[in-house]
Amino acid sequence: SAATLFCGLTYTRMANMAKVLNVPFLCERYFYTLQNEYIFPVIRTEYVKHQEAIFAFLKGTPLQLSGDGRCDSPGYSAKYCTYSLIDNATNLIIDYSLVQMTETGSSVAMEKEGLDRCLSNVLANDIQVQSITTDRHTSATALLKKKYPDVVHYYDVWHLAKSITKKANQ
Repeated sequence: SAATLFCGLTYTRMANMAKVLNVPFLCERYFYTLQNEYIFPVIRTEYVKHQEAIFAFLKGTPLQLSGDGRCDSPGYSAKYCTYSLIDNATNLIIDYSLVQMTETGSSVAMEKEGLDRCLSNVLANDIQVQSITTDRHTSATALLKKKYPDVVHYYDVWHLAKSITKKANQ
């Protein structure tokens, strides 16, 4: 069950492979019970310990962060968005948030919600954020201006160049 999870495979694929090889395999219910009762709690505990160590290491240093969201599908039909914050000096991922579309009401609002959750968590742990660099997501810009006015907001160069090129070609 753990090996399947860590390899990014699914129960169905592993069960099919076991069937082809004529190897006995766990039933689906027991497979997911093992993950829920043993594997996920261990992963969560280790992640929390790791994040606490990162926060302790970065405490007292004004951070320059970069953040971006990645949705499970392009366009306006996404169901999930994972937002990540990385410290530019150390390249450490200091926080991430998984947002489901049903939490925000629209797929467009997921990136803003992910940014808000991550930044709120970082600041709640007494981490000083000097600046954040994001893409040109308009709701992220509005959020940072309204809720986090002390954090300097920059746009990443790639998205800025893409926007200028697009306007120049019109």
